[in-house]
Amino acid sequence: MERFKIGNYLVDVKRNQLTSSEQTLFIEPKVMDVLHYLALNQGKVVSQQELFDALWPNSLFSSGSILRCIAQLRKALGDDAKKQAVIHTHPKRGYSLQLNVEVLTS
Repeated sequence: MERFKIGNYLVDVKRNQLTSSEQTLFIEPKVMDVLHYLALNQGKVVSQQELFDALWPNSLFSSGSILRCIAQLRKALGDDAKKQAVIHTHPKRGYSLQLNVEVLTS
């Protein structure tokens, strides 16, 4: 899944970009990896450890890295950590993507 839509955003994984009617944002590859993984696992609660193991298998686990990526995603997607309309935090469990993912074919 290289391109998909969530909410008002078109997500292009290969280009690391989020496009809405107002703007195009470029996000860091690690941040895009987190969004992509959450989209692939929509409807599931994904733990920080699972994210880290899947995305950076040869690194030492750091919850700070995941928290930073989630914060950057929320900012880019206009999400609020208190309202959590896009990415939901499940305390002591992990994260889930709240919006439906629409896979786009080229």
